[in-house]
Amino acid sequence: MQPDDRWIWTDLALAISVTVLVLALGALAVGAVLGGRSPLVLTMGLAAVEAVAILLGVGVAWMRRAPEPPALGLRGVSPRTLAGAVAVGMACMPLVGFVALGVRVLLGGPVDNPQLAAFGDAQMTPGLLALMVLLVGLIVPVAEELLFRGLVLDFLRQRYGAGPAILGSSVAFGLVHFEPSIAVGTGVLGVVMGVARLKTGSLWPAVVIHATNNTLSAFAMYLTL
Repeated sequence: MQPDDRWIWTDLALAISVTVLVLALGALAVGAVLGGRSPLVLTMGLAAVEAVAILLGVGVAWMRRAPEPPALGLRGVSPRTLAGAVAVGMACMPLVGFVALGVRVLLGGPVDNPQLAAFGDAQMTPGLLALMVLLVGLIVPVAEELLFRGLVLDFLRQRYGAGPAILGSSVAFGLVHFEPSIAVGTGVLGVVMGVARLKTGSLWPAVVIHATNNTLSAFAMYLTL
């Protein structure tokens, strides 16, 4: 791979810095505007801010390298591959849940899903479900995959190889979810998506796996709340 095709430390630092700055400012704005609203509404606002922050961060790094920036894996794949990614995403939804539950049991804490507990008595309406599917089930997966299985994974792979790249990007992906059981569960999901990204050479199967998992989780939440 030629040097001009490699993401460099400056690109990574710029993407992360812009993402963190926009996320921090956006979170403050969402808190000020939606602070008194339902936890579900607040969550949707924060999800929108996260997506915008990541897209801006990756976009700034990408534009910095214009007119020929390093690839992010945005190449087409066959419908059969995408259908397989949907099946993998469906399988990952219970897998991630069982892994997270296992971590909570090992830590000796409550076995209830902390994400559901955080919503308290909030009611999930059909309108909120539609918004959650749009944001958490579609836009956020695209943004997060551009960063973690796009820029971060390629940055690590170009320096350390495929295995460390999958592991490193998955650990980073898990850590941004903060709560320990969810972090481990999403880290496992990150490994699956990292393998899909490198095996197919395209980012889209990882996006589809992520989107399928999140969409199923949104519907499960709708049935629970």
